[in-house]
Amino acid sequence: MVINTASAEDNIINRLQRDIGILCSPNYAGRDVPGVYGDITAIWLKDQFSKIGLQASTNDNDYFQNVPLISAKLDVDNTALEIISKGTNLKLKWGENMYFFPRNISSIEQTVQLAFANYGIALEGEDRDDFKGDFAGKAAVVLAGSGDLQPQKAGRFAMTAFKAVAARKAGCAMLIVVHKADGAEEWLPPNELEKIAASEKPLTDLADSDPEFPVIHIRYSAIAG
Repeated sequence: MVINTASAEDNIINRLQRDIGILCSPNYAGRDVPGVYGDITAIWLKDQFSKIGLQASTNDNDYFQNVPLISAKLDVDNTALEIISKGTNLKLKWGENMYFFPRNISSIEQTVQLAFANYGIALEGEDRDDFKGDFAGKAAVVLAGSGDLQPQKAGRFAMTAFKAVAARKAGCAMLIVVHKADGAEEWLPPNELEKIAASEKPLTDLADSDPEFPVIHIRYSAIAG
């Protein structure tokens, strides 16, 4: 058995730290894609591939691959959620009492029945499935958090992403998460509030991307009464 000992300069940890430091530096601006900084990053990666002798996968011995992308902005003025109950119409405006930020570029217009699903938690191997019953084709309305369930026991299943997975598995058309918060401005998690502030930034997507499963956030005080 032959074991090659690398010098400190070639140490994989040092190389990873160096490369991550370069790509995360202000000169690359977070590798913004598409854009100038995304192009700069691509050129840097090409140079690194070439230096280590990595063979290009394209026929013309280039490292680049053309990907058809489209770009669009969210039409916040025409993005809303309307709740109709017992002859009463309640329209929630985007960014104030309702928030939805898609990952895919597609128009979504649905009229569906609401179905309450408690906190939207489904624990495998436990006697807890908030999606028991008929949820097929409906909008599952759930409360944010884990409620009376200990956070340690709920774990990742109290996160919105896992509630969305459980809702899709139950055949729901969408998930509506209701947030209770005392602060008038801080009714959403900080990362989602940042997206509201950056709503003017264009979305980028593949040209043939499929519509996503809608996950809508609303403020509890806007619907309580």
